[in-house]
Amino acid sequence: MEITIENFEEKLEIVSKSIKSCEFISFDCEFSGSKMGFEDKPHEFDSLDDKYRKNRHAVQSFLAFQVGLTTFIWSSMKKKYIGRPFNFLVYPRHILKERYHYASIWIGILIQILTLHQSYEQLSKRKEVKKQAEKYLFKEYELKHYQQLSIKSQKVEFSKESDLFMVHKLQSNDETGTPISMSSFTQNQMEIQDITDFEIGFSKVIEELINSKKPLVGHNMLFDMMFLYQQFIDELPPTLKEFVAKFPLVYDTKAIASNLCLFNKTDLNSMSLQVLQNKKFKNYLEFEFDISHNFVKYQNKCMLHEAGYDSYLTGIIFASLVKYLETQAFYEYQKNKAQKLKANAINTFEEENQNQILHQLTLLQMQDNGGNNTFSKVSTFSKHYTYIPSAQSIQEIANSQVVLESAYEFKNYIMIALEGQKYVKLEKNLKEDFKEFQNVLFIQLKRDISAFDLSKMLNKYGDVYVVKDTLLTCFAEFTYFDGFQNQKQVDIQNFINTLRSDEIVGSVVEEIQTYNDKIMTNKTVICL
Repeated sequence: MEITIENFEEKLEIVSKSIKSCEFISFDCEFSGSKMGFEDKPHEFDSLDDKYRKNRHAVQSFLAFQVGLTTFIWSSMKKKYIGRPFNFLVYPRHILKERYHYASIWIGILIQILTLHQSYEQLSKRKEVKKQAEKYLFKEYELKHYQQLSIKSQKVEFSKESDLFMVHKLQSNDETGTPISMSSFTQNQMEIQDITDFEIGFSKVIEELINSKKPLVGHNMLFDMMFLYQQFIDELPPTLKEFVAKFPLVYDTKAIASNLCLFNKTDLNSMSLQVLQNKKFKNYLEFEFDISHNFVKYQNKCMLHEAGYDSYLTGIIFASLVKYLETQAFYEYQKNKAQKLKANAINTFEEENQNQILHQLTLLQMQDNGGNNTFSKVSTFSKHYTYIPSAQSIQEIANSQVVLESAYEFKNYIMIALEGQKYVKLEKNLKEDFKEFQNVLFIQLKRDISAFDLSKMLNKYGDVYVVKDTLLTCFAEFTYFDGFQNQKQVDIQNFINTLRSDEIVGSVVEEIQTYNDKIMTNKTVICL
């Protein structure tokens, strides 16, 4: 369902009801850009906060122009998940400019304030927008009064009493300047509220999401989360640790898929095709659009990179992955149960019976896993939560509501980068996997030079790979040191001193330190 400025207020009710009644919500954002230059480009030497800082800079430089939300609810009658995809076109707009066009000076001030926040009022700034609306209406009346009065009119007074705003104007005689009349105008705060509510627009939907406390699902979702927060909630906090506390329940389908090792490709299109065609997924869940409520835009269509359509695919992938985890948990639980019964068998008949059960379970699991008789999964955490399925048969699991408990291990587990540490658990005490790079140097430059030029200066000391981090900082990784037969015996500190004494290197390099020293001295994320 397409939601624009023309039908937003009309459709807000069905959006609200869909959010309140659903089981989970998938979302996607389409934005105008994600990288400003090499300073925003991630690399393998970034810490978690470095990755977040670069993303934050990019998010604050661009605009999300589409937001897709799909609500999923289980139909007990149809034995299917019913999806309601909404595609919100969130272009900037300003009612105040359209409605009060003659107050050009004051609207200019308000436009600057709203544009600073991408022209959508963040939830935490609701009071600020209301204050600006109040101030704006005051100035509107002041300009009107001055237009009505003569050049010698001296004064327009404002006062606030309860929830009413009193505008007093003092008229004067054209010749003498003597006051000749006093009139008053009462402006009810309802008009202020109407303007404020209209101006905050899509932030109302974000309020519904926050208040619903429903699971929020995305695909490689960090950028999407950051755009939502920056554009519709508040300015992004400066550190990742402060940001992670803002989202209590999220699931990232790319992070889940990457750790389950089920897909050759983990892009949205490839994954959606596989879950809709592969028996190990499609045999257990079915989906359809809520046609009865006119959610027909994407029926029998492929509209990749439209936020509403992508959010629908994300939800399908998520439910399919959770159902897969549920079936695998059932197989493993039943196999362990049979193994224990077999070990405790008191006669040959009981032992043979458990062997048959194990064989049947193994065959079923092999069918689901493409020939593998075990559940293949990358270990994500040191402490595992064990989900015990309540279903008594695999048929009972098929075409039934997903059990989010089976995906507990992936709660708030998101992909943060393609390089270095790829995943992070969004929790109060962030865990950063610090990797020690023994042969990596952090270099502070005196002036801007390219990575290529710097590598030419350094390659006389060995094979070196240079990555620019900012305009005046970079990382240099030495994969081989010239003059050392045993590469493991290189004294890095002495090597740094050698570089510092090089006049050519010293002409462009301000300071050099090891990667590990740089990370430890600048570490801002708590590590447990």
